[in-house]
Amino acid sequence: MREIAKEYLDPPDTMEGRYLYSGFWRRVGATIIDTLILLIPVSIAVLVIDSRYFDYSILEGSQYRPSTSVIMASLVTPIVWLMYHAILESSYGQATWGKRILKLVVADLRGERLSFMRAMIRAWPHYLAGFAITADMIFGLNILAIVISVIGLVSCFVVAFTSRKQGLHDMMTECCVLHREEYRTWYNAKFQVTS
Repeated sequence: MREIAKEYLDPPDTMEGRYLYSGFWRRVGATIIDTLILLIPVSIAVLVIDSRYFDYSILEGSQYRPSTSVIMASLVTPIVWLMYHAILESSYGQATWGKRILKLVVADLRGERLSFMRAMIRAWPHYLAGFAITADMIFGLNILAIVISVIGLVSCFVVAFTSRKQGLHDMMTECCVLHREEYRTWYNAKFQVTS
């Protein structure tokens, strides 16, 4: 059984001179697009709920503390980000909207679509940093927030230095981000899929 599975674990790095794995900057572009897609509705929702959203802090004696709406947005945003990634990356399209726009897909090392749970675990650098920032706002744990945020960033920066262009979160979940067209060609040829 192990020998059969091993055959599918390593898709070729190139196909017809084009790279299969997505590089660092293309993934950064997809993340920026996803951030813009999520930032607008979350900001509008929080603004509708509490119009003081843009009043970052409220003066309390000689100290500032974050307003309730800022704390609420900081709690809701990582959860929305997590669900956005998990639902879309485990869907038939295998990609968030940012990745779809840049023609990328997420697959496991066998070339299969991710399960919902695997996609949730894969998103940890994004939502963990959000929760760390919230903890800093509420409890003043800025050292912890900095450490967790740096770990999340390092997980993503590793993409630039690995052969499969995987971040730590990709390695943990045995996934990779691939160019959609090259992936489809490889997958269809490997598994003899007919359109």
